Amino acid sequence: MGADDAVVATQGARDSAFKFASRLQIKVLSSGVFDAIVKRYSTEGQRLSLEDIEGQWRKVTLGPSNVATLMETARLEVSKGIDFATLNHWVDDAVRLLKEARDRERPMIGPITRAFYYCCALVAIAADYLGRE
Repeated sequence: MGADDAVVATQGARDSAFKFASRLQIKVLSSGVFDAIVKRYSTEGQRLSLEDIEGQWRKVTLGPSNVATLMETARLEVSKGIDFATLNHWVDDAVRLLKEARDRERPMIGPITRAFYYCCALVAIAADYLGRE
């Protein structure tokens, strides 16, 4: 996946949603593919909705704020356009989250580690996009 790709994973889309996505050149992982991924890589306790993850992020303090605020700021950077400043911001966030996860969540994966993975995905997308320019 790169910066120019849009992918949606769903377990309950109607046929009209697939047709709409196709017109917009959005790739859709159908329920069969998505179910197989979920079955292989997660157990009931590890599979969380975005609302659950954001709820956990709000509970984890990070300096004077919390992880949810950090992640919201990272998402807002996309609206400003992806440039090297944005990439550097996301790399800095990922490094900070990795340090916090190492210190606070060992040996279990928790909300800080999930935020770190999210930042890494943003870094990968930005690097792909900027590498094309």
